[in-house]
Amino acid sequence: MKVVLDTNVMISAMFWRGNEYRLLRHILEGKIVAYTSMEILKELKLVLERKFQNKIGKEEIENALLDWCLITRVVVPKEKNYNN
Repeated sequence: MKVVLDTNVMISAMFWRGNEYRLLRHILEGKIVAYTSMEILKELKLVLERKFQNKIGKEEIENALLDWCLITRVVVPKEKNYNN
């Protein structure tokens, strides 16, 4: 199975033990292939700095971003769709 991870899913997987965390476990076990983009990773960094920096420091934020890069496939979208 292939999935695209957005910022909300990544943050939920990091801080809570719900469905997103279970999804992360499946990714780490190789049962699911996860994709993300540089734009999503940049947004993740901004949200972590803005909302969670008092819980985790800058170094932990950088390590988290590196971890996400290692467990996901970072792709360049061919097209952006903003129709939500």
